[in-house]
Amino acid sequence: MADRLDADQLQFVEILAKLMLEHQVFKEEYSEQDFDEVITWLTKLRAQIDITIEALTDKMAEGT
Repeated sequence: MADRLDADQLQFVEILAKLMLEHQVFKEEYSEQDFDEVITWLTKLRAQIDITIEALTDKMAEGT
């Protein structure tokens, strides 16, 4: 039996899928350029997530 996603993981996957759909990342066929663009988009998204986590962590530290 395959491992299943827990509720938090599933919610993250759903959010990511919606973002990818909004940014027209999904296509029927992908060229090499498409893959490069998707990797660039995901890299930017990861950077924004890291920045947000860092900002929230700093804000929590200031509150203590």
